[in-house]
Parts: sequence; C-alpha cells; structure tokens
Amino acid sequence: MGKGKSKKKDKKKIDIDKLLTIVFITVLSVLLSFSYCHKKEMLKDTKTTTCIVVGFNDEPGIRSGYQINVCYYANEKEYYHRASVSSIKCKIGDKFRIKYSIKDPTICEVLWDEQVLGEEVYGEKENKQ
Repeated sequence: MGKGKSKKKDKKKIDIDKLLTIVFITVLSVLLSFSYCHKKEMLKDTKTTTCIVVGFNDEPGIRSGYQINVCYYANEKEYYHRASVSSIKCKIGDKFRIKYSIKDPTICEVLWDEQVLGEEVYGEKENKQ
C-alpha cells in the first residue's frame, strides 16, 4: 500500500516540475519578445554618432558570439554599451557608427559595417539619420 502512494507523489512531483519549467520558459519567451519589440520601436527615431571600442570579452557568453564594449557620447553624456557579435573583427580603439534612440540614448545599435576611418573625432556632435 505504501508503494502506490509513493509512486503517486513522485508522479505529482514530476508533473509540478514540468509545469514550472513550462511556465518559466513561457515567461522568459514573453519577456525576450517584449524586449526585442521595445528596442525595435525605440530605434525608429534615431540619431547617429561615433563609438569607440573600449574592451571585449573573447570568450563566448550566454548569448552566441562575443561581447564587445563600446563607448559613445549622446546629448553631451557618455554611454557604454555591450554588443554581441558572432566574431571579433576589431580591436580596442577602433571606431564605428552607432545609432541610438532619441527618447532613450541607452538603447542603441552599433553599425559594424560602418567603420570610421581617418580623423573623425570620437564624441562628435550627433547627426540626424
């Protein structure tokens, strides 16, 4: 008799674990989706400036790829951003264009295909995109 109740408790525990896992994955998916949509919406009205690579982590993180730290000026304030890339094709001191939200300059996107060469000054005045 004791064995039957033990099996039922084990089955209930497994069912609860499965349910909690499903709830966790669902909540995580909704949050990630909301975050992506929010960023996309905020980047509809942007300005661009120059950012400079200030560091990187060459070990893959939780996300696929590598983490590159950049610094940029917007609205006379300095901001730092960690960008994920699939491979590291830059070095500390390299400059790139970055677009940022006019409403919230912390929301930004580095334009990796627009490397800044020559004498363009880091921290320049923002230009409307």
